Amino acid sequence: MTIPRTYVMFMCLCGTVLSGQSLNSLQDLDAYVESSLEAPGLEKTTVHPPGIDTGDTHVSNAVLPAESPLSKCQTADREISCKGIGLTHLPIIHNLLATNLDVAENNIRVIAPEDFSGLLNLDTLDLSNNKLDDESFSQNPLSNLTFLKKLNLDGNQLTRIPVLPPSLEELKINNNKLSALTPLCFNGLMKLLNLELEENTLHEGSVSSEAFRPLERLLSLQLDNNRFRSLPLGLPPSLQELEISKNLIEEVREGGTEGLHPFESAGPQSQPAA
Repeated sequence: MTIPRTYVMFMCLCGTVLSGQSLNSLQDLDAYVESSLEAPGLEKTTVHPPGIDTGDTHVSNAVLPAESPLSKCQTADREISCKGIGLTHLPIIHNLLATNLDVAENNIRVIAPEDFSGLLNLDTLDLSNNKLDDESFSQNPLSNLTFLKKLNLDGNQLTRIPVLPPSLEELKINNNKLSALTPLCFNGLMKLLNLELEENTLHEGSVSSEAFRPLERLLSLQLDNNRFRSLPLGLPPSLQELEISKNLIEEVREGGTEGLHPFESAGPQSQPAA
């Protein structure tokens, strides 16, 4: 058996011990490999180096300490769950078959485009209940997720709508610190069908009449638990369901729904926002 000398030297210098045997020479290594190949019932384990995708899920580090939070991630079919395991940053996971990533209930503050370099086929991403703020999205970290349809950003610290993939169909930013919706905040999100903005500090004066203009296909809008005294202007004509309870609305003014198709509404039977 011929083995590259550089490989042998690496093993000898490191004092490699395999199966309780110290291999300190080429002869020892040859004898060990040959006996291993002949050993009955020997289980082979392949460790893929970072960046090599075989369809199986693996993390950038080939070997993880037993106490590493990443060792607690679970996979099932095309779904990967790293929910509530104490992550402070996103692991770089390589699995081009994965379509669903759940990293909710962690302590993630920063995300970058390379964090998703091995998950380019995601269609569902849950980043809820982390510590993400406006700065967390400064690098446009979701730009590579061109197939993303569902995004959950509930329970973070966002004060404005970040730049998001135009493929989105469902967006949740409940329980954040949104205080305004600007004319360009939903720019490019023409495929969005469902939008949830509950439990923020939005009011009719902080929502631009142009804010919802790009949302040509929007069917459902949830604005519960904000500070609206009247319906926001510029609601999309496509809208079929509006939930705006637990605001400060006492009545819907005449003409407040002008230009809209008939839709179901949870208001104005609203309670004052806390």
